[in-house]
Amino acid sequence: MSVLALHALGDANDRFTSEVRSLAPRSSSAAKEIKDLMHAAPTFGKPAPAMAVAAATEDWQTF
Repeated sequence: MSVLALHALGDANDRFTSEVRSLAPRSSSAAKEIKDLMHAAPTFGKPAPAMAVAAATEDWQTF
């Protein structure tokens, strides 16, 4: 993978994380509810959605 592709991937990841943070609820009960929903949804072996929610809520103790 080229350096430019890696930079583009990093930029896309930063934009996604920022968007999730702007939309995510901040309360612990909402974070727990989202966590429960993420665990119930099929992830096809990809932990990224749950990690994005954890990062967005900044409530690491519920995850």
